[in-house]
Amino acid sequence: MLLAKLRARETGARFAAGCFHLDTAGGNGHRATQVEAIAGALRARNLQDAFVACGDTNAFAWRRQAEALRALVSPLAALGAVDPDTAPTHYFARQNEPKLPHRIGVLLGKLGIDMPRRYDVVCTNLPASERGRVVTPDSDHDLVWARIAVG
Repeated sequence: MLLAKLRARETGARFAAGCFHLDTAGGNGHRATQVEAIAGALRARNLQDAFVACGDTNAFAWRRQAEALRALVSPLAALGAVDPDTAPTHYFARQNEPKLPHRIGVLLGKLGIDMPRRYDVVCTNLPASERGRVVTPDSDHDLVWARIAVG
């Protein structure tokens, strides 16, 4: 994770911004330890009161994926951060990777079979006046964003 301490130009309010890309390999239990480390890093630096943490969770689940994602980001939720959106952000059919499992996903997508899931999040404990998603057809992930009020 990349973590930065920032200050809003207009108000001088301080906040933290972190971006992450959790491991693809391993299961959600492994990724949960990574999110706990992110929450721990925020607490260790006393940045937990005002932060945004965003990225690709790789929270794959065959069933009840929304529940798996919620459980995965629960260490950030314990600090007051939320990402209330549930719209899919990842599409296997749009992958552009050379490995056989990825190619099979693309083939299934061309046949109309895909498993769109929400992997990408913008978790924040700051007020968010707007949130959204931008379709990015040249990527297997859509872009997620939030307009955050600082200070």
